[in-house]
Amino acid sequence: MAFGKAPKDPFGTAVGSLVDRATLGSLQTEDWGQFMHICDVINATEEGPKDAVKALKKKLSKNCNHKEIRLTLSVSTAVFILIRY
Repeated sequence: MAFGKAPKDPFGTAVGSLVDRATLGSLQTEDWGQFMHICDVINATEEGPKDAVKALKKKLSKNCNHKEIRLTLSVSTAVFILIRY
């Protein structure tokens, strides 16, 4: 990291905010339509894949909410399956 640059909030990007909303612990079920939308946004920008990885890693690191972890793993699985092709 260069001097004078503050670390960027991974949820401050378009993809990051979608990941954050799709993995809220208050959600009861997975929203596969939202997961598909996240994949579309990732594909739409050059920085999309990098932003998605940062947001997913941030959601998984030091998180004790089992619902958020489950939803985050579901999003990451969907992204892996749908983006590969």
